[in-house]
Amino acid sequence: MLFGYTQTEAQGLSLALVAPGTLVGIATYAFSGDVDWSIGIPLAIGGTACVRFGVALAYRLPERTLRLLFCGMLVVTSIALFAKHT
Repeated sequence: MLFGYTQTEAQGLSLALVAPGTLVGIATYAFSGDVDWSIGIPLAIGGTACVRFGVALAYRLPERTLRLLFCGMLVVTSIALFAKHT
Protein backbone atom coordinates (compact mmCIF):
# COMPACT_ATOMS: atom_id res chain seq x y z
CA MET A 1 0.00 0.00 0.00
CA LEU A 2 2.90 2.34 0.80
CA PHE A 3 4.30 2.22 -2.74
CA GLY A 4 0.96 1.99 -4.54
CA TYR A 5 1.28 -1.57 -5.81
CA THR A 6 -1.67 -3.91 -5.98
CA GLN A 7 -1.46 -7.05 -3.83
CA THR A 8 -0.71 -9.17 -6.90
CA GLU A 9 2.09 -6.87 -8.04
CA ALA A 10 3.54 -6.65 -4.52
CA GLN A 11 3.62 -10.42 -4.10
CA GLY A 12 5.25 -10.92 -7.50
CA LEU A 13 7.83 -8.24 -6.77
CA SER A 14 8.62 -9.70 -3.36
CA LEU A 15 9.20 -13.14 -4.90
CA ALA A 16 11.52 -11.62 -7.51
CA LEU A 17 13.48 -9.81 -4.78
CA VAL A 18 13.80 -12.94 -2.63
CA ALA A 19 15.22 -15.09 -5.45
CA PRO A 20 18.82 -13.73 -5.42
CA GLY A 21 19.12 -14.11 -1.65
CA THR A 22 17.71 -17.60 -1.87
CA LEU A 23 20.31 -18.61 -4.43
CA VAL A 24 23.12 -17.24 -2.27
CA GLY A 25 21.71 -19.05 0.76
CA ILE A 26 21.43 -22.35 -1.09
CA ALA A 27 24.99 -22.03 -2.38
CA THR A 28 26.33 -21.18 1.09
CA TYR A 29 24.58 -24.10 2.78
CA ALA A 30 25.46 -26.47 -0.09
CA PHE A 31 29.18 -25.63 0.15
CA SER A 32 29.10 -26.40 3.87
CA GLY A 33 27.24 -29.67 3.27
CA ASP A 34 24.07 -28.64 5.10
CA VAL A 35 21.55 -29.26 2.31
CA ASP A 36 19.32 -32.32 2.28
CA TRP A 37 19.01 -32.71 -1.48
CA SER A 38 16.61 -35.65 -1.19
CA ILE A 39 14.04 -33.24 0.27
CA GLY A 40 15.13 -30.04 -1.49
CA ILE A 41 15.00 -31.25 -5.07
CA PRO A 42 11.42 -32.59 -4.95
CA LEU A 43 10.28 -29.42 -3.15
CA ALA A 44 11.95 -27.24 -5.79
CA ILE A 45 10.41 -29.25 -8.64
CA GLY A 46 6.96 -29.15 -7.06
CA GLY A 47 7.19 -25.44 -6.32
CA THR A 48 8.38 -24.63 -9.81
CA ALA A 49 5.65 -26.74 -11.38
CA CYS A 50 2.94 -25.00 -9.32
CA VAL A 51 4.02 -21.39 -9.87
CA ARG A 52 1.83 -20.85 -12.91
CA PHE A 53 -1.24 -22.12 -11.03
CA GLY A 54 -0.54 -19.78 -8.13
CA VAL A 55 -0.12 -16.81 -10.44
CA ALA A 56 -3.34 -17.64 -12.29
CA LEU A 57 -5.19 -17.94 -8.97
CA ALA A 58 -3.74 -14.66 -7.70
CA TYR A 59 -5.04 -12.83 -10.77
CA ARG A 60 -8.51 -14.39 -10.44
CA LEU A 61 -9.04 -13.60 -6.76
CA PRO A 62 -10.35 -10.21 -5.66
CA GLU A 63 -7.65 -7.93 -4.21
CA ARG A 64 -9.12 -7.98 -0.70
CA THR A 65 -9.38 -11.79 -0.64
CA LEU A 66 -5.79 -12.16 -1.81
CA ARG A 67 -4.59 -9.72 0.86
CA LEU A 68 -6.53 -11.54 3.60
CA LEU A 69 -5.21 -14.92 2.49
CA PHE A 70 -1.66 -13.56 2.52
CA CYS A 71 -2.16 -12.11 6.01
CA GLY A 72 -3.60 -15.43 7.16
CA MET A 73 -0.58 -17.27 5.81
CA LEU A 74 1.72 -14.90 7.72
CA VAL A 75 -0.20 -15.49 10.96
CA VAL A 76 -0.17 -19.29 10.55
CA THR A 77 3.54 -19.26 9.73
CA SER A 78 4.28 -17.07 12.75
CA ILE A 79 2.33 -19.37 15.07
CA ALA A 80 4.09 -22.44 13.64
CA LEU A 81 7.52 -20.86 14.13
CA PHE A 82 6.65 -19.75 17.65
CA ALA A 83 5.33 -23.19 18.58
CA LYS A 84 8.43 -24.87 17.15
CA HIS A 85 10.79 -22.74 19.24
CA THR A 86 9.00 -22.93 22.58
